[in-house]
Amino acid sequence: VIHICTGTYDESVDLTGKTGDITLEGAGGVTIWSSSGNAIFFDTAPYEGSITLRNLAATSDLSTAVNFTLGINGNLIISGNTTHAGIVANVGAVTLNGTQSGGMTNTSTFATFAGSGTNNGFSDIAGNLLPGGTNAIGTLTLNGLALQFGAVVGFELNSTTNIGGGVNDLIVVNGNLTVSGNTIAINPVGL
Repeated sequence: VIHICTGTYDESVDLTGKTGDITLEGAGGVTIWSSSGNAIFFDTAPYEGSITLRNLAATSDLSTAVNFTLGINGNLIISGNTTHAGIVANVGAVTLNGTQSGGMTNTSTFATFAGSGTNNGFSDIAGNLLPGGTNAIGTLTLNGLALQFGAVVGFELNSTTNIGGGVNDLIVVNGNLTVSGNTIAINPVGL
């Protein structure tokens, strides 16, 4: 775990060369800012571990403040209250279990966006969208959603007809919704 003290840091966090699971955790009021590149990045071969961002603000003069090259088994986990300009995920998984201010862009059919959190930015999904996660029930709240052609939405649904509430998966879209003839995969739970 890398703890970052309160304050504003005019530099990037370069995780290049790090291995294993990494947690970047802010101690309240932490801003990582970069005028010359991504605020938080991992810029080498695809990363196969888990990277957790918790209670951080990442800003940059670039349109994307957080940039990771995840491997097929890599997982970027966002928890707590995290602010950034957006995340690009080409492969691997992004798990949102907190509140995120910033857009989510999923640019590949090999990437998964999952979790039980809130994205206050726009979500543009070309891969898998799984509220809760694989074999996990949850509610994912988005401030607008575009499902690109080929995107798959997966739901775990129980025989109980409750809407969300930890019984059935739910996606709440509080903005524009665009669908493109997408596949909806249903995993019946408890049947």
